[in-house]
Amino acid sequence: MSFGIKIEADLIEPSYEDASIPLKQIGDAIVRDIQKNMRAQIDIKGKPYAPLTKKTIAAKKKAKSKTPTKALIRKGVMLNAVHAYKSTKNNVEVRVISRGIPRRDFVGNIHQNEGVNKHSKTIRRFLGMSNEMVKKTRDRFARWVKSQGIKSKKKHLRITQ
Repeated sequence: MSFGIKIEADLIEPSYEDASIPLKQIGDAIVRDIQKNMRAQIDIKGKPYAPLTKKTIAAKKKAKSKTPTKALIRKGVMLNAVHAYKSTKNNVEVRVISRGIPRRDFVGNIHQNEGVNKHSKTIRRFLGMSNEMVKKTRDRFARWVKSQGIKSKKKHLRITQ
């Protein structure tokens, strides 16, 4: 008795090792979304920021701020301190960098987590991803995964026994 097997298959071998390009694009999109929300004075859930106190508005007017009634925007330092950068392979961070006096990362932490006023503890969550941005992020990454399959190396497998 004899028998045999012959298998031939064309396989693809996609490479998912380096996702730095789509990750950086996603990070930059998140930064633009955060900045857009800061200008519109809405948090990551789409809710308006708590209004500034009269004392803060007066101080901003005295300092000749162009936006005396807007939170997180006095001269634009905080707005421009939100950045996306590659920290390691396949890892992009979106954060407030330390620039300005007082440092914007410190001020951002107070607004985001601790609360601005020692009495009211007003929190303005400006960092993060809106539901819309989460969807855009998933869509962008799905397109990248699909493109990696299209660009992948083709291999021909032949097994004979």
